[in-house]
Amino acid sequence: MSLEPYKLVWTLQENGTPIESGTVENLTAAPGQAHEAELDYQIPTAPAPGAGYFLNLSVQLKAKTPWAAAGHEVASYQVPVRVSTPMPTEGSYAGLRPLTMSIVRGKGITLTGQNFSVSFDKKTARMTSFKYKTKEMLESGLYANFMRVPTDNDEGGGKESYAPRWREAGLDSLKLVGSDLRVEKLKAHVYKVSLVKSLQGQAGSLLVTSIYTVHATGDIHLQNTFSASGTWPPFARIGLQFEMPASFDKVQWYGRGSYESYADRKSSAMIGQYAGTVDAQHFPYIMAQENGSKTDVRWLAVTSADGLGILAISDSVFSVNVHNYTDSAPTAAKQPAVALVKGNTTVVDLDLAQIGLGGGDSWSPRVHDAYLLPAQTYSYSFCLSPIDAKDDISKRASTKLPTIAQVMSPGMGPAQVDEESPKQEANARPPVKKVYKKTYAKRRK
Repeated sequence: MSLEPYKLVWTLQENGTPIESGTVENLTAAPGQAHEAELDYQIPTAPAPGAGYFLNLSVQLKAKTPWAAAGHEVASYQVPVRVSTPMPTEGSYAGLRPLTMSIVRGKGITLTGQNFSVSFDKKTARMTSFKYKTKEMLESGLYANFMRVPTDNDEGGGKESYAPRWREAGLDSLKLVGSDLRVEKLKAHVYKVSLVKSLQGQAGSLLVTSIYTVHATGDIHLQNTFSASGTWPPFARIGLQFEMPASFDKVQWYGRGSYESYADRKSSAMIGQYAGTVDAQHFPYIMAQENGSKTDVRWLAVTSADGLGILAISDSVFSVNVHNYTDSAPTAAKQPAVALVKGNTTVVDLDLAQIGLGGGDSWSPRVHDAYLLPAQTYSYSFCLSPIDAKDDISKRASTKLPTIAQVMSPGMGPAQVDEESPKQEANARPPVKKVYKKTYAKRRK
């Protein structure tokens, strides 16, 4: 069969938004032959600062057939287009009042700027509040997450599969055994907060360092480092999770979409800008499990109906999940006659990466080595920015923060031991030789 029944539709996009398109109608190659086509797209003469460009190619039916409608896509491909662009515009503190810090002895600090405030709790070693225009945007602050709701493939191989090994290693029940909070004023408009915590599982320990650089613009830059010691299996994910009130039920992102994608299952998901409800990000597999991931994400916005919310901007790319239920909900729904409970919260995962799905079969661990996350040191960084309906998200995401020294010496402070959970952690001293015998409940997700 020749290519005559098909046409090639191309689209040039800038920062995930189409800016030019065209169609090649005269595809004539016979089976085994090639067809060379010239695409007359034009790169903007004045590219946007820091912009990214992609060329999307789609082979579609010209006319209706007994098996598909006209315009049905039979093949697609996306090509990155290298373009020299101006450096991103740097943000400014002009007209903004300096940050102020208030301290609650033994509890933590609050940094307040123009129209926003952010709080850090000493006891939990976590950012616990992020308010914008008096509206609280956090229900539970950011905490390290190395686990996912197991997929069928994660469970299918019995004790040799990943999920049983994760549970045996204690990734679903990590204990907080050490923490610290330190603050440094860099200048009137910039503070740096260092949070360090030591987590203990059955297979070893994990040291999590998060450095928050808070700017008077409301932007918060996070540098995160995860260091593992012990005999851990490959991690399910490397990242941070937090909860927002359920009213934050809209999501928009620049990355792969519009459907879910994973490290080893993403080539058909084109990079672009997509939007929808948080509820629509759920995929109803027959067995409740991990779902809805988006990969190669440059930025993610989670907002309420009025457009106010949080914009997360990766320094490179990250993997994200946004759902209107905690991880405990699909875990419980794996049981017969237990329905998935949704709608009580908005849970956001901002991950450096998530392990692949595998797919060679469902009865043995088949994730290829390239898509595993071995126990080692990982680092990634991103920015959290408050936004409202007036913000141009693409422009906001491409604005560079003022350059600030990124080195700070963190420490570990003395306190007591408690469990690690999204709602409650305890300030503790780092484990040295002491063995703790208390049993800790599974972390709520």
